[in-house]
Amino acid sequence: MGSKKHILVFPFPAQGHINPLLQFSKRLSSKGLKVTLITTTSVSNSMHIHSGGSNSIQIESIHDGFNSGELADNIHSHLNHFITVVSQNLIELAEKHRNSSDPPIVLVYDAIMPWCLDVAQRLGIPGAAFFTQMCGVCAIYYHQSEGNLKVRSSMEFDLPSMPVMEIGDLPSLIPDCDLYPTFLSVMVNQFSNFRKADWLLFNTFDKLEEEVLNWMAAQWPIKTVGPTVPSMYLDQRLENDKDYGLNLFKPNVEACMKWLDTKEKASVVYVSFGSLATAGQEQMEELAWGLKNSNTNFLWIVRASEERVRIKVNDKGIITREEIERSIKDVMEGERGNEIRRNAVKWKQYAKEAVDKDGSSDKNIEEFVSKLVAPSTDV
Repeated sequence: MGSKKHILVFPFPAQGHINPLLQFSKRLSSKGLKVTLITTTSVSNSMHIHSGGSNSIQIESIHDGFNSGELADNIHSHLNHFITVVSQNLIELAEKHRNSSDPPIVLVYDAIMPWCLDVAQRLGIPGAAFFTQMCGVCAIYYHQSEGNLKVRSSMEFDLPSMPVMEIGDLPSLIPDCDLYPTFLSVMVNQFSNFRKADWLLFNTFDKLEEEVLNWMAAQWPIKTVGPTVPSMYLDQRLENDKDYGLNLFKPNVEACMKWLDTKEKASVVYVSFGSLATAGQEQMEELAWGLKNSNTNFLWIVRASEERVRIKVNDKGIITREEIERSIKDVMEGERGNEIRRNAVKWKQYAKEAVDKDGSSDKNIEEFVSKLVAPSTDV
C-alpha cells in the first residue's frame, strides 16, 4: 500500500482558531489525506480531546517557550518570543516528517501567523494561508494594512462591495488604533505577504459574502471552504462528527444541555466572550443588570462573541444596561426577532448547500485536494 499524501495544519493556539482548522482537517482527512494538526505545548497541556470525528487526525505539539497559562511581561514581548521559538520548532517538526515515509506536501497555516509561509518556503513545500475570519472583516483589515481605509464622512467608511458602515459597525481595533495596538498589528500583518502564498483559504461560503468575494476573487486566487463547523449541523457526511472534539477549557456540556432542555425553543439568550477577550468590572456589571432586566432566560459563558444587533457604547466605552436590555428585547421579541430567525434559517440552508456534495465550498476543497495529489507539484 502506498503512503498517503501528508498535510501539516498549524492553527494559532486559541480556541477560535483551532476549531475551524480542526474541522477543515477533518474534511481533508475524509478525502483520504493524512493530516497532522500542530499545537503548542502551552495549550496542549490544557486541551481536552473527546469524541467528534477527530480520531483520524494526528495531533503533535511543539514547544512555544511558555508553560500553560504563562505570559511574558507584556503581550508584545510574548508574541515576539512566541514567533522566535515556534518558527524554529516548526521547522524541526517539519524536517522530522520530511525524512519519514510520509513527507508533508503542504503547510496549511493560520493567516495571522504570516511568518509560517517563510517556514514553508524554507522547507520547499507550498504554503496555504487559512483565514478564520469572514472575507468582509478581512477586507477591512486589508485596507488598513494598505493605509487606504477611506473616511466618507466623520462617521462613515467606504469599502469595495460592502455597504456603508458607521464607526460602531467596525471592529473596535479600527476606530481606536491605540486601544489594542499589538492585536491590531497582528490582524493587519496577516496581509504582509499573503500575495506570495500558494493558496488563500477562507472560512466562509460564497452566498454569504457574494459581492465582497467577487471583488477579492478578481484580484487574488481565493477559495471559500466554510463554514468549518461539525458536519452534524450541515451535510452530515462525516461520520461521528458531532462536535469539534477539542477544547482548551473543560466544558460543562451535560449541565448546560440539561438546563436548556427545560426551556422553550428560541427562548434563551447565549452570552460568551470567547477565549481571549475580557471585559472590565463595570462592563460586566452592566451586562449582568441588562440580562436580568430583560426578563429573558440566558446562558452566560462569561466571554462574548460577535453581536447580531447594533450596540451603542457610551462616552466611557461601556455598553449600558439599558442598551443591553433594549438589544436583547429587540432580538427576542416582536417582528425584528422574527426577521432574525427567518434569516438564520435561510443562511443555515445556504451553509448546508455550500459544504454538501458539489456545493461551492465542497468543490473548492475537492479542487484543493486534487491539486495536492496530482503527479505535478505545480500550484
